[in-house]
Amino acid sequence: MRWLSGARAPGAAGQKQRLYGWFQERADIEAQATVLRWYEPLVVPGLLQTEDYARAILSARPDGNLDDLDDQVAARMARQAILDRTASPQLRCILDEGVLHRAIGGSKVMRSQLFRLAEVAEHPKTTIQVIRSGGAHAGLLAHFVIADLDGKPPVAYLETAAEGQVTDGSSAVGHVAPSFDRIRPGAESWVASRDLIRKVGEERWT
Repeated sequence: MRWLSGARAPGAAGQKQRLYGWFQERADIEAQATVLRWYEPLVVPGLLQTEDYARAILSARPDGNLDDLDDQVAARMARQAILDRTASPQLRCILDEGVLHRAIGGSKVMRSQLFRLAEVAEHPKTTIQVIRSGGAHAGLLAHFVIADLDGKPPVAYLETAAEGQVTDGSSAVGHVAPSFDRIRPGAESWVASRDLIRKVGEERWT
């Protein structure tokens, strides 16, 4: 994983670096972005998670080490501050419908999380679209995020089971950016998506 111009160097963030580990670079890029194009087939995007949902996700870490769970949750919540600032990025999310039905943390947690998603969908700088489950589409292979930066080439975040990678390589960005563009027309409109999110929250997670 290569550090990009303008991002903090490893070790410069002190305690924050220890909390994020390899994720620190992604957080730095998020903070610089003007637009975030985010496709998520499995879980609610970290920038939109409630605290209880984030805790349920992070407590399922494969190493089983929960000693720093509170710090990890706090760090994830702190990332969300970029959406509240004056120069917040445009956030364009496409979620697979399965995200709304996957039981993370139980019914109470899911209901609260989906209501949070529906609320955020009303924000003028946030667009959330749901792509209905069933059938093949360009997003089935993996989750990815594309960050558009002011005066710099776009950056892609790609994730494996072991860790994530931030890259501005033209090959990687040139692969995932068209995937986002191909997925989006097949997703529900933001209004229909918001209504679907509310409906699932009210009817499934009661």
